[in-house]
Amino acid sequence: MRVTIGTNCVQNEGKTRLFVGEASRVLKAPTDRLGFVWDLNEHAFQKFYDALEEYALRDRSNSSGKRHLRVPTEFIVPHGKESGWPEELWGYPLGAKCSEVRRKEMYVKHYPRRKKALERLGFSWSGNATLGWLDVVHAAATYSQINGGKLDVPFKFVVPSPPHYTSSGEVSGRSDPWPWPGE
Repeated sequence: MRVTIGTNCVQNEGKTRLFVGEASRVLKAPTDRLGFVWDLNEHAFQKFYDALEEYALRDRSNSSGKRHLRVPTEFIVPHGKESGWPEELWGYPLGAKCSEVRRKEMYVKHYPRRKKALERLGFSWSGNATLGWLDVVHAAATYSQINGGKLDVPFKFVVPSPPHYTSSGEVSGRSDPWPWPGE
């Protein structure tokens, strides 16, 4: 006899609501002992939450207690006991999952409780960007000013420190920001 257990488990996943009261305990107990997942969505969210919580613990131990978590998009939970991460999370693409939660509301759409739980951890809904829109516009205006009005900005361009003229007329660097064009 050949049983396609994966298909049957997925088909039966939605039937958990049929188990109520004492019948629930008796009927579900054997599969619960095996670690059967009754709600795939909840299971996937819990794994994401556990990974984010672990990341938050590590991130805050290396910082001054900042509020918002900034998980790099490329971050994948490292393998190996020496990493200190729980084995069940090894290889988990946490950075990519954070992007999906922000972009598509994966795991949290129609679940305000889950959104609140992520917010308590310091999940950043705006992503990892630290620049606001005006900062980007200012940087573009500065690039245009430096490059004769052109705005074909190379991908890796970084706005340099503005020139500063000393009282003797020499040019030196300075740490204050570029003025807006026309200032």
